[in-house]
Amino acid sequence: MKNSMSDMSGQITVLHVDDDAGFTDLSETLLEERSKQLQVETATGPEAVLDNISAWEYDCVVSDYDMPEVDGIEFLEAIRAEWSTLPVIVFTGKGSEEVAAEAISAGATDYIQKRGETSQFTVLANRIENVVEQHRARQSAERANQRRQRTLERITDGYVELDDEMVVTEVNEQAERLIGHSREELLGTPYDELSSEGRPETLSEYRDVLDKQEAKTVESESDINPGRWYRERIFPAQDSEGIFVYFRDITERREQKRALEEKTQQLEAILNNVKSAIWMRDSESRFLLINENCREMFGIPSDTDMTGKTPETLFGDRLAGQFKTNDRAPLDAGESVEFEEEVQTKDGNRTFLTRITPLFEDGEVYATVGVATDITAQKRQAREHEESRQLYRTLLDQSPNGVVIVQDETIQFVNDRMCVLTGKDDTELRGQRFTEIIAPEYHELVETRYESRVDGDQPPENYEIEMTAEDGQHRVIDLSASRIQYEGRPAVLATFNDVTEIKRHERQLEALKDEYESVFEHTDETLFLLDEEGDTLKVKRLAEPVVGEDGSTRPDALSEISDAKLKTEYQECVARNRKTTYTEQVSQSGRRTWEVVLTPIAIEGRVDRVVGTARNVTRQRRREELQKRIIDISSELIGTSKEEVDDRIETALARIGEYEGADRSYIFEFTDDGDVMDNTHEWCAPGVDSQQATLQGLDTGDFSWFMPKIVDQQTVTVPDVDDLPPEATHLQQTLDAGKIDAIVTVPLTRHDETIGFIGFDWTDATAPWTDETLGLMEVSAHIIASALTQKETVARREEREETLSALHDAATEIGRAESEAEVYETVTATAERILEFDLVAIDVERDGELIQEAWSLEMNGGDYYESTSLEDDDTFAGRAYNHQEAILVDDLREYDITPADNDYRSVLTIPIGTFGTFQTVSTSVAAFDEYDREFAELLVDHAAVKLRQLTDKDQLREQKEELKEQNERLDAFTSIVSHDLRNPLNTLELSLDLAERTGDTEHFERSYRAISRMDRLLEELLTLAHQGDDLGDLESVSLRQAVEQAWETVETGEAELLLAEDLTLKADRVRLMQLLENLISNAVEHGTTATSPEYSTVCITVGTLDGGFYVADDGPGVPAGEDIFEMGYSTAEDGTGFGLAIVEEIVDAHGWAIRVTESDGGGARFEITGVKA
Repeated sequence: MKNSMSDMSGQITVLHVDDDAGFTDLSETLLEERSKQLQVETATGPEAVLDNISAWEYDCVVSDYDMPEVDGIEFLEAIRAEWSTLPVIVFTGKGSEEVAAEAISAGATDYIQKRGETSQFTVLANRIENVVEQHRARQSAERANQRRQRTLERITDGYVELDDEMVVTEVNEQAERLIGHSREELLGTPYDELSSEGRPETLSEYRDVLDKQEAKTVESESDINPGRWYRERIFPAQDSEGIFVYFRDITERREQKRALEEKTQQLEAILNNVKSAIWMRDSESRFLLINENCREMFGIPSDTDMTGKTPETLFGDRLAGQFKTNDRAPLDAGESVEFEEEVQTKDGNRTFLTRITPLFEDGEVYATVGVATDITAQKRQAREHEESRQLYRTLLDQSPNGVVIVQDETIQFVNDRMCVLTGKDDTELRGQRFTEIIAPEYHELVETRYESRVDGDQPPENYEIEMTAEDGQHRVIDLSASRIQYEGRPAVLATFNDVTEIKRHERQLEALKDEYESVFEHTDETLFLLDEEGDTLKVKRLAEPVVGEDGSTRPDALSEISDAKLKTEYQECVARNRKTTYTEQVSQSGRRTWEVVLTPIAIEGRVDRVVGTARNVTRQRRREELQKRIIDISSELIGTSKEEVDDRIETALARIGEYEGADRSYIFEFTDDGDVMDNTHEWCAPGVDSQQATLQGLDTGDFSWFMPKIVDQQTVTVPDVDDLPPEATHLQQTLDAGKIDAIVTVPLTRHDETIGFIGFDWTDATAPWTDETLGLMEVSAHIIASALTQKETVARREEREETLSALHDAATEIGRAESEAEVYETVTATAERILEFDLVAIDVERDGELIQEAWSLEMNGGDYYESTSLEDDDTFAGRAYNHQEAILVDDLREYDITPADNDYRSVLTIPIGTFGTFQTVSTSVAAFDEYDREFAELLVDHAAVKLRQLTDKDQLREQKEELKEQNERLDAFTSIVSHDLRNPLNTLELSLDLAERTGDTEHFERSYRAISRMDRLLEELLTLAHQGDDLGDLESVSLRQAVEQAWETVETGEAELLLAEDLTLKADRVRLMQLLENLISNAVEHGTTATSPEYSTVCITVGTLDGGFYVADDGPGVPAGEDIFEMGYSTAEDGTGFGLAIVEEIVDAHGWAIRVTESDGGGARFEITGVKA
């Protein structure tokens, strides 16, 4: 808040707030009298001091609890919002554990109850001094702690403070992480509760440092986390108040060190028995260990201690430099390195294979291990062997044939030619099983002869095999094999002579011979020779046209193709000396297509003659065109957008129709019930009139012969309409009307359901299709059906998304509803507008029945049950509600429940939780599908949620209102006891104390006034507490008699009473008497105490009015805008303010109403209505 002068001088500035001005004056005097440090400022209300709260320089605030404008808790919360740590003491007469708890919870520093004796101010003064001193100390400590905490956060070690009882008082984040407990778990916990049982070692070290006041460093296993080792630096705190510990986890490093020692011992035992030279040096190249073989290599005595020695102390500069350079290589690479090196030993210059491996600790290299193996002899042998191999290989590589050496059934050597033959390099071939380069069918033969040859037998040296090259080609090999010695052991040398081309030519000649012999006998092609004499092209047939089994002659190309075209192509073939191929379509033969191939026969580079073949490729070309059209149709329809699909379908119909030579191609689609079909797409050949407009809404039942076949997914072909059976009369009439001679229809299916068909008409031909073209139609039908399905799927998905979006908006609208009726109206409107339900009704459960609550405009009362009993399941609404499950019926006439109207055919009923049911009906069969059900359930779910919210809200509001009433009544009593009653009691006690000390009689007068006020308060308090809203037995009471009796019991002084006509009413006689007494007392009290002379004598009138009675006076009247029935309200100086509150309570208990207005005499007039005679 501040570091004011009062902090340094010891002066304490106190603000005391209490709504009793007399009490604050006493407290100021008595507090400053008890402590010279205190300087007290007073205020009778919080508002006066809260305006400048940000500029306060108070050291402490003392506040009453119960104050009329801003109570003590609100005042305390306002202080805490600005000054979070400023000491605040609640000093009040309202004493209870609940009040104290509420004050402390709201942030009070302390709580003291007023007790009406001067000694309490001594306690209060001491409390003020103590809390201010503690507050100042906390501020100083907090600043010091913040500085210390910032330091601890920068420490990388764990840090723990313990007091002299070994209780944890501080930890940093590193300590939390290392110990494995949170700060909240550690602070305030004795160390022995954290440590494991039977592990007091660390605690003993801590106590030793505390006792001896000497720092120490220890390495030990953790008491808290057994298995973890810590290095701890322990320091005593000043004044022997405890210790503080810095520690770090050394478990991994300790384990590494232990493992290294074990490995070192094992290595020393093992390494001395190996033939290689082995050593270990640290990162500075100092020896850590060396084996005997290494000592012997360099002539180092076995008793020489090598630990810590460097290469410079043992060897010459050149060898020492070589060793250090070797050590740097793994350090730079961060991994093992292996290399060959020449080393000067005591036996001369030797060749070694050396491997040096770095050892790591905490990510750093701390040593290297070297192993050097003497390979001098091996290197010499390898050089000699390599020289021999190179010489031998050079000789073999010059061979024109492939050469391999096989030993142990694997290839040991290959020459360059063998690599060419196999398509593999020598690294791939060497080590491979030798049969892998040989064709599988020759494996057994080659393996048998190889084994026999290795065993010393003499199988054939030359034989023919096949091998498979890398490119997959087979090669014919003339294999020659012989037994040799290879590197001291038996092996086989094999030579591969490639005779593939020679064999191929031999086979070609043989095949050509066979072909020529059979071609002329069986070919379907037209074979001929061409030669030119002058300008004349001479054609010589090589075979006569083939005659079929039925005696018919197959088409002959030479009689159909163009002579001019043949001559032109012949001349081109001769000129270029190259084979020529061309095709020719002959329209007069029914669109037959011939493929003609002309091949020149050249002798010594000059074309001598030309061999020609002509082949009928009509079916092949039509098949190719058919495939192309299918691909085109598929490409155009697959993945097309919903908007383009219809245009693409008609393009497909055109492609198919043109190919088939049809006059019209079209699509019919069925309605969902299959009763009607429409011509939805159409293509017409040029000159053919469209029939689409006249082919709409056709009744499928009229086509009794045709429709079952289509529905059964059969392709229907009518080669000649005149041949249709009698049962197809209607179809024949329809086709005749369109002058159609032949027709093909293919069903369109979706999920095994026929949705329509594609059809083709011919008006001038019968049976013009083939099996292949029928295949085109069926494939095209499948593609078009998929496109229509895709279009339908996209449309339904878009419709579903739009519906879901609209339902989301409707759910928002439902969420804004403020009543159940509004919810039901929104649901019915949504069902009509969004779900397009024509007939909707909502029934609400009331007393075991479903009552019609809301319905659509199309549904009138005569079409629906107004109420339904839930005792029976004889209605859809009752059954859905009782079983709490939705009911969807496609045809009510097949169900066991009779609808309200026999015209209804479909129904969807959904329970709205326990609130009622939602129902929609239709006069159509199967009017609702699963989507309708899903959407309706979603809508109803939103409604049920909102209805539950409204129900909960109503119940909560009623509970809150009831609780509020009870709390207000309790607050009123509490206010009386803790404030209105306690304040005069405190005044009485303090006045008596001062009177006793000073002898001044003025203090006794103040005491009498306080006693009189308490007596009246207690009397009316008991009336409120004991009676409240309770009534006794109601009886018929005469208003006149009751008023006269009440007048007798009240001190009326000189007041006058006027009684008008009488009234008999039903009431609790005792409570009615109390009501009248209070109204008369109120009139007398406020009339006779008025300051104006005209009100010195009051006149009170009691009379009847319609449905009740009134009590009026001619006094000063009621102040405008005041709630005179509020507990504690009074304009009289010594009034309690509870008389009219009691009147209102009695009126409410009887169920009457009361209002106050101005009387005819200008005073107050109280009118009580709702009275029953």
